[in-house]
Amino acid sequence: MDIDADRCRSAADSETVSVDSEEYPLLDMECLHMHGHAYHHCCWLHRSSMTMFTGDATGTVLKSLDSYPVVLSSPTQFDPAAWMDSLSRVEVIAPQRLCPAHFECSEGPDVMAALNALRRQIVGYCRIGSDDELPGTEEACVPFIVDRLCTMIRENAKADGVELKVSDEDLSRLVVLPVAAKGILYRLKKKGLWAPEPKAEEAE
Repeated sequence: MDIDADRCRSAADSETVSVDSEEYPLLDMECLHMHGHAYHHCCWLHRSSMTMFTGDATGTVLKSLDSYPVVLSSPTQFDPAAWMDSLSRVEVIAPQRLCPAHFECSEGPDVMAALNALRRQIVGYCRIGSDDELPGTEEACVPFIVDRLCTMIRENAKADGVELKVSDEDLSRLVVLPVAAKGILYRLKKKGLWAPEPKAEEAE
């Protein structure tokens, strides 16, 4: 849906936006810039209930993964250091409830457990490519990284006391993992840690 530009504006970090209507009387939402997943990313905090709507900042949470959060490292904008800072900011704010864009909310003690799980995953994402010799083409790299992600997510979940019931095959088919793999690969290319092998015609 197209929206006129004069009806749009950027919300500043920590700015409170008030909505006053018959359906939502005096609903105050605080905008919090939370980078890491993407440069433009923000979360919205409803301080009265201490509920934070986090978009992708607190990962993707799927029932098929027993509600265990998965980091979605978006291609072109994945920034691990900024994401760690964002998670620390969420921890300081100490919301009672995290509501990600996809799909399950975390409440009470599960909030801190989710933040710690995401931190471990980000560290693991950064090791991929440093600890492994990656294939020479993107077409081969993506499934290779997805395989590493599946192993890492299952091991991290087990360390957190969560025995994932999903099969390895179904885990590898999750649509979020190829997206995450492309984000990791883009970061490696940007940092000069991986480059595609020249094609045969280019090498001649």
